[in-house]
Amino acid sequence: MDSSVLITQNLYLPQGWSIFSINTYPSSDITIGSLFEEISDDILEIKNFSGNVYLPEWDGFDGIGVVNPSEAYIIKTLNPCTLN
Repeated sequence: MDSSVLITQNLYLPQGWSIFSINTYPSSDITIGSLFEEISDDILEIKNFSGNVYLPEWDGFDGIGVVNPSEAYIIKTLNPCTLN
């Protein structure tokens, strides 16, 4: 029997500031920059509670690094968008 289960999460982000966390554990370490790559044109910044930031407009500067499923993040978007 295959014990692996595929879980997906769609994350709707309205325009402006929001708070989010992911409720799944990625199969491997994934950076915040690579996780949000598909909607990076709509993101101004993402912060964690340690004050580290991801700034796509600064050549994708990623001071956060690997996503931690037990942390919450603050995000500011230019437009409403959905991360699939």
